[in-house]
Amino acid sequence: MATKTDGSHPPWPPLPSRPVRADLVAPATQIVRDREAYLGQGQHDIGRRIADDQVELFVNGEPALALQQQFDRLAPEFVALHDVGTSATLRLLGALAGAAGARVQRLSIRRQGLGVALAVLQFVEIPLASGENLRVYSTDVNADTQSRHQIAMVLLGRSKLGVLMVGELPPHALTAALQPLRDALMRGSWPNRDMLLLPLGSATTLAAQVAHLSGSSGVAIRVTPQAARPNDAWSFISGTWNRLHGVDQTGAALNTELNRAVPRPPVPRPEAPTQHMELTPEPPYPAAQAPTNARWADYAQRCAALKGVSACCIFDFVSQRALAHVGTKVT
Repeated sequence: MATKTDGSHPPWPPLPSRPVRADLVAPATQIVRDREAYLGQGQHDIGRRIADDQVELFVNGEPALALQQQFDRLAPEFVALHDVGTSATLRLLGALAGAAGARVQRLSIRRQGLGVALAVLQFVEIPLASGENLRVYSTDVNADTQSRHQIAMVLLGRSKLGVLMVGELPPHALTAALQPLRDALMRGSWPNRDMLLLPLGSATTLAAQVAHLSGSSGVAIRVTPQAARPNDAWSFISGTWNRLHGVDQTGAALNTELNRAVPRPPVPRPEAPTQHMELTPEPPYPAAQAPTNARWADYAQRCAALKGVSACCIFDFVSQRALAHVGTKVT
């Protein structure tokens, strides 16, 4: 979709690169403390962090079901971005992370005991004033076709806010693209209560889709004006999130400016230059005390008794003081 821009805001950025197969097949070997650390259990976030931009989750069964169980157990609040006739969700994540000089993070779901990833999800993590972290996931998942569809429905269904980023589609194609989501809503076990339809092109056909999509599910679906740039899209998403949360009381407010949405990491202070230190000379050895022990005199006497010895002197090497003397005194 081509859009015009006045230059004050950049257009939609290029699609970020997907994880290469080498990252999926050969993860870095790590030593973990125990089974809890290995499986990532007992944590408040989904998965176990293994790097600044990588999280992994080990599962026994299907990745979508395992992810759903994690969401049900930990109940995290997050935003899910879903593409409908476009590929803008990963671009928005890239714009969010890039504005803060960060990287889009990855959640790798792996079979326990095997290294190959079953699915790789991408997300951006936003620290909130409340001390919590809000994750913004894309449903554009690197997995097989069935797992990709199932994980997308899990992300949309368990999210606090589900966002459908809709491209320029004719009415019949849009209806077909939204049909799987409508079927999921009609099954009656859809926990998400708030969804946002965000058109990247014309929004004239979306209004008619809302009633058809929500039906009797009770899900509140809103349609935004056209989002020609990533900054527009984030403004609509963050504004909707803030209205849903009553941010003045919860401390869960999102910055509506894309360039400030993700705080920049603190710049480490430069280390102080090495200071020159004067070397302190070693203190002198203490002076030897006057011979008070008769053993030195006895030892000198026995040395002087040896054949050929006319005199014997025992002295301290450091202080050069005599400790015992027998025989002719030499001056």
